[in-house]
Parts: sequence; C-alpha cells; structure tokens
Amino acid sequence: MEKPEPIILEPALDFFEIIKYIEEKYKIRVTDYLGHMSNEPFLKTKEKFNDETWYRASPKDYTPFQKEASVYFNVLKQEFDKLEYLNYWHWLKDNIFDLISNGCIEIWGVTNILEYDDTPMWVKEITQLVHDEFKEYLDEEGCLNIMIKW
Repeated sequence: MEKPEPIILEPALDFFEIIKYIEEKYKIRVTDYLGHMSNEPFLKTKEKFNDETWYRASPKDYTPFQKEASVYFNVLKQEFDKLEYLNYWHWLKDNIFDLISNGCIEIWGVTNILEYDDTPMWVKEITQLVHDEFKEYLDEEGCLNIMIKW
C-alpha cells in the first residue's frame, strides 16, 4: 500500500473579502441591507439641525430647539424600526450553505441563486453584483470556490 499524497485543492476566494469589496464599491451593507439597524436617523437629524446637543441632553432639560430635534429623530427612528432586517450572510447560511465552519471551503452556486424563482429579489440584487464582479472566477456551472473563515 502506498502512502497517501497531499490533495491539492482548487484555489478559493475569501468569502468575506468578496463581501467587503462589494460593500465598499457599491456603498451597501449586506448584513443590514435596508438599514434597519443603521445610525441614519441620528445622522439625518444632526444634518438637519446642525447640532447634536439634543442627543446628549436629558429630555427634561431640552430647549425648544432640542425638543424639536428629538421629535424629528424619534419619527425617523420609528420609520427605520419598521424596516425588515435583511442579512445576506444569514440568508446564505440558512438557504445555501449546509454545514459551515471556520476555515471551510464551500462551493457557492452564484448562478443558481440568480436563477431560482423563489430567491428573494434583494438576495438576487446582491448576488448579481457578486456575479458581475467575480464572473472570471465562476466555474462552468456558475459557481465560486470560496473559503469561509472568521
């Protein structure tokens, strides 16, 4: 019997580097696609009122200006709280990647995700960006060989 030789694996792209690239290039956040958890209400309030003292002051000590800013912020916050929390990584874990662990190699069926009728539109939007940016690495079946490490 001969000793086994090391197996040479196919080159793989780092999944989280792909995601980082997509997020930076397209100015999106795939772990909170709609911005449910964002600080956008605070930033918009700060921009509108050119002030953030309302945020640090105690409501009982608000000036009329601070009270107006606080009301504006709370209305915005309520609107953002109504947004659905859409997390691309969680969707992939729940629907595509069966068993993953730190340092594993996966085959990511990018083209399949785009072709499935039941894939949510927001998932298709993100996956299309991945497809377009990394199409030169897709195999003949439209898959990316990726490494998942955290």
